[in-house]
Amino acid sequence: MLPDLRYALRTLRTHPGLTAAVVLTLALGIGAASTIFSAINTVLLRELPIRDPDRVVRIFAMEPRAGLRDDFSWPEYTDLKQPARAFSGVIAVDALSAGFSIEGNSELVTGEFVSANYFDVLGVRPAVGRGFLPEEELEPGAHPVVVISHGLWQRLADGDSSVVGRTAQVNNSSYTIVGVAPEGFGGTNFALARDVWIPLMMRDRVTGGGATGGLPSMGTDSWHRNRRAHVVQVLGRLGDGVKRGEAARALNQTFGTWAALFPGMYDGVTSRVVAERAGLINPEMPELVTASRLLALTVVGLVLLIVCANVMGLLLARAVAREREIGVRTALGATRARLVQQLLTESVVLAVPAGLLGLLLATWATPIYTAFLPSAVPLAVDFSPDVMVMAFAFLSAIGAAIVFGLVPAAFATRAGITNALHDQRGQVGVRRARTGLIRGVVGAQVALSVVVLMTAGLLIRATLWQQAVDPGYDVAGRVALALDVRVNGYDETAGRQFYAHLLEQVQRLPTVRSASLARSGAFGLPGTTNVLSATQPTEGNTAGVAMGFNIVGPDYFRTLGIPLLAGRDFDTRDRAESPHVAIVNQTFVSRFWPGGDAVGRRIVIDETRGPAEIIGVAADAKYSAIAEAPRPFVYLPLEQHYRAPMTLYVWTGGDERTLVQPIRDVIGQLDRTLPVAGVMTLQEAVDTDLALARTAAVLATSVGALALFLTAVGLYGILAFGVTRRTREIGIRMAVGAHRRDVLWLVIRQGIATVGLAVGVGLTAALYLGGLLEGLFFEISPRDPGTLALVVTVLLGIALLAMYLPARRAARVDPMDALRTD
Repeated sequence: MLPDLRYALRTLRTHPGLTAAVVLTLALGIGAASTIFSAINTVLLRELPIRDPDRVVRIFAMEPRAGLRDDFSWPEYTDLKQPARAFSGVIAVDALSAGFSIEGNSELVTGEFVSANYFDVLGVRPAVGRGFLPEEELEPGAHPVVVISHGLWQRLADGDSSVVGRTAQVNNSSYTIVGVAPEGFGGTNFALARDVWIPLMMRDRVTGGGATGGLPSMGTDSWHRNRRAHVVQVLGRLGDGVKRGEAARALNQTFGTWAALFPGMYDGVTSRVVAERAGLINPEMPELVTASRLLALTVVGLVLLIVCANVMGLLLARAVAREREIGVRTALGATRARLVQQLLTESVVLAVPAGLLGLLLATWATPIYTAFLPSAVPLAVDFSPDVMVMAFAFLSAIGAAIVFGLVPAAFATRAGITNALHDQRGQVGVRRARTGLIRGVVGAQVALSVVVLMTAGLLIRATLWQQAVDPGYDVAGRVALALDVRVNGYDETAGRQFYAHLLEQVQRLPTVRSASLARSGAFGLPGTTNVLSATQPTEGNTAGVAMGFNIVGPDYFRTLGIPLLAGRDFDTRDRAESPHVAIVNQTFVSRFWPGGDAVGRRIVIDETRGPAEIIGVAADAKYSAIAEAPRPFVYLPLEQHYRAPMTLYVWTGGDERTLVQPIRDVIGQLDRTLPVAGVMTLQEAVDTDLALARTAAVLATSVGALALFLTAVGLYGILAFGVTRRTREIGIRMAVGAHRRDVLWLVIRQGIATVGLAVGVGLTAALYLGGLLEGLFFEISPRDPGTLALVVTVLLGIALLAMYLPARRAARVDPMDALRTD
């Protein structure tokens, strides 16, 4: 191998132009493919740092009328975790945010309320200390213990192992630190790293009591005893040999038992067991996660194939020029296998630096993802290349070397000694076997480019569609700030006074048109509540239906620009002691009272509070995501359903960003130690929801542009090579009377035949792939005619330009110079 390596280096050094073209082309392809693969790895492939993560699933309940929900009550969870053959363990999880401090060092942190078996079921061993004990979830409020993250341990305790046993303050209440999670573990959400874990039975102590995940109060029946208080998400670890379908069937039997024990609560309810990552990204259509993986990996593979085809074309042209050299080697006794080994060595020599350069390009390009992530949301997504991405780049380089090197090597060593030693540069035309293979490579490149461009076009169209969707409220001039007065120990009375003074002071600021409060922020996953019954169910019955809700203050709809279609807004008449009221959205009305008037009707939000009168109907809006379908939604007045965590919305007539500091100053005047989190304009909230789609569209555009560039270079290269090989023929044609336009058409015609057939093949493949990915592009059909027309037009335009340049050079050949060529 060493002589082959030395000869390969000498040969490539004598052709620096070809060497640079191959290395740069391959580096671009590997860099683009590695950049895409890095995103796939981060979002879809990289698993949670737990034991056997592929065995962990998310559990959902499918209700006949309300659809899919992922929240369960504590009694439901305790039933599900009983010994069953389907699961080796089941855990309960809910999100939390709180003020956290150790010895004067404090932060506003996010975390999880968890069942005591959380760390055991996930197979996570704390780096220091222990997890939770079974007795720490038996009695509410009895065991104030906390496990902290490795990062929080480093930030607030300088990594001191004696932190275990110390006392920390969580919302001004004392907790004992019993453990530190291992480095890299951030909970059950890969995108949101958590800093603290607290037993679920400490929920009331952390939240100040009575707060049940935003649900309306359960009265005297606490959340941990009420089967309707859906406050936890449930994850399970499949038993040995158990598949998700088997687990779902076992859960359906459990739901059937519940239906018999609790009439009316579980009629028709079935289970859905979804892989952990798919359940987090899109539980309603988990197959889209698989489809997304397929699509992304297909694009990666197509990019690499396009690059290989491009490089193969260059090396095929080089192989034709080396036929005499190959003939001499064969005449001196070299076997075909020995010659193929030499030529493959040259391919590997080209691929290794290209792979390293491609990995550097990917390392430089992956921050593109981070640039499109919203800065207002603290995400813990790391797109930087890891060991898997590096392995991918290395294998891509070696695989590409074999793919693009083997065909030219086999082609170059196929000719006999006599043909190879005979100088064919002066013959009219080039043998069909040569040109046919080279054109086939270029045609394959064009066909692959059609598929890549079609995919990119569909992603771009889908993103543009999402950007054009009306969120249901005005984003201009609106800003939101998240507050939680529990951090500073406010009880309900003090909290109500603080928020009332805050609104009063903020509304006095110059340029402020309106201000209001809401329990959940825009696209803040507002949670679900049960509408238990309607007292006037003339055309519909809302019994037991879970639906989205929010708790809002007066002027909420005016502040966000959500139109009220009927009735009135919440106002001073809706006090805590007043009859309960609610506002519903248009979809709520159309589902339960189609064609009727909802104002004045009554619904029961929970059994302990009695009926609530519908006083208004609001226009539909987007509550959790731009792409979500319209769904029933209920608004409840803050005065009647007080919650400590609130989002302050302010509408200004000027630049909303200039209003942030004055609002902070007002909050500081009321309480200088109260932290403000989640400062975001409504435009940023929309951008946050569209971040992933926009990033995918930018990458798709980049990949499409790269595919176009490589296709154009490949097509230009093969036609330019053909012109060079046919210089003598062209000279003879012009000497016997051919016009320049005839020569121009002669060259372009060859390219048109290759491109036309390749475009047809590529469109067929793209339409077939689109059928497999139906539904992945939201409201855009995978067979969208506009995208098809645009792709074909752009590709043909670039192809014609690539064909015209060598054709024009051929048409300018001087017959006398051409006839002197030997």
